[in-house]
Amino acid sequence: MIRLSRIIPNTFHSITSRTNFNLNPVIARTYAAIGKIPTELENVPYDDTSTFSDMVQFNFHKARIVVEEKLIDSLKYHKSTRRLDLNERKAKVENIMSYLEKCDHMLEVNFATRRKDGTYTLIKGFRATHKSHRLPVTGGLRYSVNVDRDSLFALASLVTYKCAMVGIPFGGAVGGICINPKQFTTHELENITRRYTLELAKKGFLGPELDIISPDLNTSEREMAWISDTYMKIFGYKDINAKGCVAGKPVTQGGIYGHESAEGRGLFNILDQFIQNEEYMKSLGLRTGWKDKSFILQGFGKVGMHAMRFLTRIGAKCVGISEIDANIVNPQGIDFSDLRNYKLKMDTVADFPGAEPYKGKNDGEQL
Repeated sequence: MIRLSRIIPNTFHSITSRTNFNLNPVIARTYAAIGKIPTELENVPYDDTSTFSDMVQFNFHKARIVVEEKLIDSLKYHKSTRRLDLNERKAKVENIMSYLEKCDHMLEVNFATRRKDGTYTLIKGFRATHKSHRLPVTGGLRYSVNVDRDSLFALASLVTYKCAMVGIPFGGAVGGICINPKQFTTHELENITRRYTLELAKKGFLGPELDIISPDLNTSEREMAWISDTYMKIFGYKDINAKGCVAGKPVTQGGIYGHESAEGRGLFNILDQFIQNEEYMKSLGLRTGWKDKSFILQGFGKVGMHAMRFLTRIGAKCVGISEIDANIVNPQGIDFSDLRNYKLKMDTVADFPGAEPYKGKNDGEQL
């Protein structure tokens, strides 16, 4: 039986208005009636202009429709001061779903940083907290020119849902700095990261008991070490767990072995459960096991690289990879070791000699 108290334990008896933020109309969408997709989202699967946030919201409402009736029915058996009638149960579920749809907090910071040539650049950063019903919240930090409120809201909400589905007691959050890290020196990136850390800490958006940052797009254990060190200098003298403000630290600074490959290993484990399930495979007209299975990867970074390593090790064949700057294919299979060494050396998969560029029917089409 699905219980609302497991999803939002601290807000089960009363829903407070926490939408005290000013976001764009996509994020501030109004909750639809029970059993219905919001009108403005109905055409998301067919609209080429739909944003990532639209897609996340559409799938949230699809999932909501599936579980709503079960949640309403479960309230019959909830221990409360009195038995709720049907309309009251529906109202409670609507309120909780409305709360789940919104983002609790969205912090935007702006500061200037001095470049190597003496000029100054204005830096914009964000930290989105989707749900803080369970603390600490946790989520990645990404460096990209495509960082904005809309995408971070969607990513943070996915973290909340993932944690809830597997029973991990964290809320969802994601942060980002709107820069192209390749255009900054290592020293400049360190200054930006440390200043961003100070801004988060001042506003209560960082700490082992509040918000734990982890590596994401274009960030790694190096950035986590800078954040941890900066936070330690501020609060380390009074918090023995101060280094817990980040995950993915270097092992020499309190990190753990295996973190770098954990997400790729998790992706492999999920796929392996599916591939080894006879019922699932029969429904697709396939045999169980990895023999004669091939796959295409979207991305060859921290997740994709390790996922490919585990998949090819067990016998699957990678026939294509789609990256931000290139798409490559090889029907005979792409060698993992050769591609990894090439990527580490060239910082791209473009022009990899062990595969051909894929352009599709239209030039530049994605895999």
